[in-house]
Order: sequence, then C-alpha cells, then structure tokens
Amino acid sequence: MAARPAPAPYAVAVAADEGTGPTRPGGGDGATPLGAPPAAVRVLVIDDHLMLAESVARILGAEDDMEVVGVAANSADGVRLAAEFSPDVVVADYQLPDATGAATAASIRAIHPETRVLILTGHDDDRLLADALEAGCSGFLTKDKAVEELVAAVHHVHAGEVYIPPNMLAGLLPRLNRKNRGLGSDLTPREMEVLRLLGEGASNQAIADRLYLSLHTVRHHVQSVLTKLNAHSKLEAVVIATREGLIERSS
Repeated sequence: MAARPAPAPYAVAVAADEGTGPTRPGGGDGATPLGAPPAAVRVLVIDDHLMLAESVARILGAEDDMEVVGVAANSADGVRLAAEFSPDVVVADYQLPDATGAATAASIRAIHPETRVLILTGHDDDRLLADALEAGCSGFLTKDKAVEELVAAVHHVHAGEVYIPPNMLAGLLPRLNRKNRGLGSDLTPREMEVLRLLGEGASNQAIADRLYLSLHTVRHHVQSVLTKLNAHSKLEAVVIATREGLIERSS
C-alpha cells in the first residue's frame, strides 16, 4: 500500500476576540487597573500530530486563565510564532520534523528568555529529559498523563517552577554531568541563601517570604545564581551546587 503523503506544514495564530488581539510585552501603557483579574497565560502549542496539537490547544484554551495564541506543526514555524506573539509558555513535542524540542526551546529562549517551555512527549526517557533541561526547558510531561496534569504543569512552569514527573528524577541526576567544576566561587552571601532555599525545594514566593524580600528581588537573585552556575533551570542549579559542594545534598 502506498504511503500517505506527509501533511503540509501547519502554523496558525489563534485569533483573539475582536478588539482584544494578542498583546506583546511592553505593549500599551503597561498599567493594570486595581482589582483587575491577572492576565491570561499566553500559550503556544508545537506538535506535528495535528489532531493532538489542536486537542491540546482546545483543552488549554478552555481554561479561564489561559489563552492559546498559536499552533505550529514544526520547529521553524513554532519559533516564528514565538517571535511574533511572545508567549508565556510553549508546549512542544520533543520529536518534531525539523528539530528536537530541546533545540526548539533553545531557539525560542534565545529570542524571548522569559518564555517557559514545557516538553510534551510520548517518550519516557531520562536522556530526553536531561537534554530538555540543559536546553532551558522548564518542564517535561509524557502524553499518557491526565488533562488535569497538563493544565497543572503549564501553571507550574509559568510560575517559574520546574515540572518533572517524580518517577523520572532518579535517572536524571547522573545525566546532568556538565563540566562545570569550580563554579560558584563568585556567588554573593545573599545568592548563597537563595541557592540553599532552592535546594530545599522552596518556590520563589517562599524564598521571598523567608528572606523578607520582594518577589522581583528574588527572581533577580535566582537569575544571577543560574548565570553564575551556568545552569538553565533551578533544578540544574541545585544539581550543580550539590555536586560542587556548595550546598548539602537534601535527604
């Protein structure tokens, strides 16, 4: 039987309601009226299985606090839509026709460092997970998980957290074996405090509460820690810091 022809490349920006088209960071006057609900999480979906991609888009778009700004079927179109619409979160398959999800994440974050990338894949493979984290992805979820877990994962990565299935953590640490010896000597005392709390699993808000700092200040310290440890995520920073003896291994 003859093989079916491959589908044509597919990328579409999802239209918003009339008069409320996609916004971009820095657009408008930047003010939020008192009492106004928080802005919706802007999501871009990238998956070459169009039925799945559109299903994910419908599921997330049905959430009151989410807005799907685009759907793409390959890495190139996904990067283009990310550049155009500046999504808060990208949900991307790992195996795309023209690149891996990790490479796609790196390309998107080179354009918009604030964009969080959640890998949604059919492969429960800690090698892919390690590659994704090293490329700057914030989450990793397999496609056999429930819809509620997908929604929760998007919320977690949007909040600046790392979302990884617990059953995959055991195989992850040995693979995050980056050649980063001697790192951390330039961390300030405050950054070391933040790093220790990250090692305890504290969120940015919890760190702010513990250290009596603003959330903005904590985010600045976390980003500085990541830069100085040459890490792409908080989890990777903790792994590197533990290996280098900067913090104690959590029990």
